[in-house]
Amino acid sequence: MDDGKKGPAAGGTAAGVGQTTGPANHSATPRKWQRVLRWFFDGGTLNRFDAYRELRDSCLNTTVSQIELRGVKILRKDETVPGAFGPVHCCRYWISPESLQRARDLLGHPRLTGLAAASENALTQAVAVV
Repeated sequence: MDDGKKGPAAGGTAAGVGQTTGPANHSATPRKWQRVLRWFFDGGTLNRFDAYRELRDSCLNTTVSQIELRGVKILRKDETVPGAFGPVHCCRYWISPESLQRARDLLGHPRLTGLAAASENALTQAVAVV
């Protein structure tokens, strides 16, 4: 008998009961641009090979562009690194000091000003080691 109502698939639940639809607002796993931004925020620098090895980012230039579109200035310098078949030319990226507060905002850290903001970056690195 068909009453026009669709029930849940076998083993499922009815819509709206114990489930959510659409993307989650706060994922437990940071997005790629957030992982790269956190690396920069913690004082790190990356080239494309470092990014793949450390963060599994195979297109760092695109990720940097996404971060810049969010209002963070990323500095860059051309460099040559050894490769399997000779030297490889690539770009090293790092965050501009004046963009640390914007990065903090994007990463969801509370605002700090003055000397506290400067010492916070060093403190974050020291705590991560412990």
